[in-house]
Order: sequence, then structure tokens, then C-alpha cells
Amino acid sequence: MIDTTLPSQYREKLFLASGETHSGLSMRIADAMGLKLGGVILRTHPNTEQYVRYEESVRGKHVMAIQPHARTKDRSVSDALHQHLEMIYAAKLASAAQITAVAPNLAGARQDRQSKGRESVSIALTLLMLKLAGASRVVTVDLHSPQTLPVFDGPCDHLTAQPLLRESVRTRIVGDPAGYVVVSPDIGHSKMAEHHAQALGVEVIHMTKTRDPHDSTKIIRQSKVHGVNGRTCFIIDDILDTAGTLQSAAESLHNSGASRIVTAATHGWFSDPAIERLKNSPIDEIFITDTMPVDTAQEELGSQLQVVSVSGMIAHALREIVVEGSVSEIFQDQNHM
Repeated sequence: MIDTTLPSQYREKLFLASGETHSGLSMRIADAMGLKLGGVILRTHPNTEQYVRYEESVRGKHVMAIQPHARTKDRSVSDALHQHLEMIYAAKLASAAQITAVAPNLAGARQDRQSKGRESVSIALTLLMLKLAGASRVVTVDLHSPQTLPVFDGPCDHLTAQPLLRESVRTRIVGDPAGYVVVSPDIGHSKMAEHHAQALGVEVIHMTKTRDPHDSTKIIRQSKVHGVNGRTCFIIDDILDTAGTLQSAAESLHNSGASRIVTAATHGWFSDPAIERLKNSPIDEIFITDTMPVDTAQEELGSQLQVVSVSGMIAHALREIVVEGSVSEIFQDQNHM
């Protein structure tokens, strides 16, 4: 088992701070490092503006501000991002020596390029704001397009939960591997699907999809997927959003004779109508990580949803950053794929 605890000689100069979006994950990260979260006053003024104040001195310390940019019952993604910026800026004004922005999910991750004129590239704006607020480093997990990270113009550690998800899926392989197959739901997932299949020792099958020319939100799938009849199909992705792509892929696999369908994804956004789609889909099991809160989805989906924690992985990476080790070696460079 990997030791993620921080050596005692580094502890005095490190301050772990948590935002309000996912304090449970922050506490699990701190526990894995053998630390406690530092005190931070977080309030919302009556006019909805944010207030942040560190309860103790952070002068000369390395502040790691942990906040997924995620929606909760009472707050938006934008609220989470803004609170993160306030935490970083407060640390900067309090003379922190270094500030690491730990954002397991970054706001704007899906808007990573201009596909039409006059569009914003949201992820680039997020990175620029983190830099301007005072972050000297960014740590994130399975960014939709890691190629945008250089916009930050500073150290960026791109972690990946894909090996964790793959090992979770591996536990479902019993007996002859020929009865299992990794399925790539579209061409964008081909390379990663092939990597997962090779690591699991199973075959990979690539599906095709097109969009209805009269309705761009409607996905048209191949009606028959060859090679899945009587087999368990694995679909491993980075984001589960509205589950439209996942639902349509699962239905095609089910109609083609798949015996079981197991899916996995890093970020569980569960935007409407994802939960209803998943409930009514032929998907038997969904693995999701805790990069963002998934309590509501877990209540709704019950045993269909299995949560895999990334706290140990993030703690390991933060430990390596503090002791000046190698983050890439944790993932054997798979985090650059």
C-alpha cells in the first residue's frame, strides 16, 4: 500500500484549506496525508457575495486550496469557482509563500475551444482567473482537454482517475476474459478504450455515432453492434453529464445481445435528465469517482451507482508536490494521454 502521509518536517509550512463545495473530499485528502484542514471562515453575504478569511496566519506557508468547481443543491458551478478565487486571493493578500489551486473538476472544462466564431473558451478563462487571483500551481483530475493547461503559464499537475476506474471494472471480470469487451462509444474515446482493453486483457470494439441533421441534440447510433452478443461490455469515460451518449450506446449494446453493461466515469455531473435516463437504461452498474459531490445521484440510483474515491490519489500527488517528487511517476505518464 502506498504511503500518502506527509513527512513531519514538511507539515509546519503546509496549510490545507477547503471550500464549501465538497468538504467531505477535502477531509479525506487531509486524512490520507495525516493532516487536518486549516480553519477558514466562509460566509455568504445577504446579497449573495462571498466572504473568506483565514483563521490563522498563512504567512510564508504553502496554501493548498481545495475546491471542485461543481454544482450543489444550493450553489452553482460559478459560485464554487468564485469562492475558490476568493480563497486563493485571501491567501495571496495574507502573504502565503505558495498557493496551489486544487480543483478536481475545473469550471468550463467542456468549453475548451472555439467551434464557432464569437464563442468564449471558458476553460482558458478559468485558468487565467486562477492565475490572476494568485495561484502559483494548479492540480486537477481528468480535464476534458489537457492541452488547454498551458494557458495557466505555470506548473499544472494533471491527475487521472482512469487507472482507478479500470481497476474497479477489473473486479467484474470473472473467468474467461473472452466474455468481456471494452466499448468505445465514439471516435473521441478510441485511444483510451484501446489502452483500457490492453490493460484488462480483453477485446475492444468501436461504435459509430452521427447526429440527426434536423436535431443536433439527437444521436443516431448503429442499430447492430457486432461482437457483443452474450458478453459483458465496459464503457469507461471522463465525464457523465446528461447521459445522452451513454444511454444511446447502452441501448444499442443491449439490443445487440450484450449480457451486462458496466460503465465508469471520472466526473459525475448528473445534469438533468441524467438520473432518469440512467434509471431507465439497460446499464447494470455505474462506477463514478468523488471528484464532486454525488450524494443525490447515489440516493436516486442506489446500488446501480458505485463510488470510487480519488482522495488517496490526490493526497499522493499533493505529497509529491510538497516533497518535490514526481507526480508523473505516480501514473507512469498515463496522465498525459
